[in-house]
Amino acid sequence: MLNHGLFALLASVLLPLSTGCASLHSDASVSQASLQEELVTLQEEVGALQDDVDSSTLRIDYIDDRVSDSIEEGIDDMDESLDTRFDNRLDELEEQRIDDRYEPATRPIRQISFIAAFRDFTDGDLWDRVDAETTLGLEYAHEIENGLGFEVGAMGSLGTNSGDTGNLDVTGASAELYGGARYFFKRDDSWRPYVGGGLSAMIAGVDNDLGGEVADDQDFTLGLYLHGGVQYDLNNAMFLALDLRTLLGTDLELETISGDADYVQLGLAFGFRL
Repeated sequence: MLNHGLFALLASVLLPLSTGCASLHSDASVSQASLQEELVTLQEEVGALQDDVDSSTLRIDYIDDRVSDSIEEGIDDMDESLDTRFDNRLDELEEQRIDDRYEPATRPIRQISFIAAFRDFTDGDLWDRVDAETTLGLEYAHEIENGLGFEVGAMGSLGTNSGDTGNLDVTGASAELYGGARYFFKRDDSWRPYVGGGLSAMIAGVDNDLGGEVADDQDFTLGLYLHGGVQYDLNNAMFLALDLRTLLGTDLELETISGDADYVQLGLAFGFRL
């Protein structure tokens, strides 16, 4: 009877322990599976994070390359812009240097010129005894409006012929005052063609020297002159000009020979704008 009770007592103690151990083993198995699942999940999350890190690294490298390219392009553009601005500035300075050579005639032209020329009188009866005469002159031109203005001037010529007729030396000379109208073309350019014409008053004469015995004669005449040429501005103050001139309609008598003092003249002028 006592043994039977002891057995029952042991059974009542061991049975719950066995059941608890089985339950603990079952719970441990569940916990291990759950941990494995969480580990797998964590590994997947770590892999995803690694992928994100790799992707971010690639994006950072891409952005860095783009930034580097942009900086290089910006530097190149800046260099090109600076080169362009430098070249443009050089062009502006060159244009300014060219512009400084002459001042476009935005204001009326006022100028004075000195003329050196060779003059050939066309009347052979009076003037064949002397060579083509060297001429010097002074002229003032004044524009009034739109290229049209007036001019006044004075010229003197001298020609000689020594010893061609025995011992006779012949000297021909003239003095001329003139005034008329002038028109400038292309007023705003450094090259300025022009034409002019008006009235001229002249005193002309010849001297005949035969062994120290001098006989001279002179006469006064009026005529019409025409001339034209082209003027080139060296800078805003000085210019050169090539001038072709003729005098017509004169009438004079020298040494009982009737004739004229008409001439053709080619000259070079150097002058100043006022």
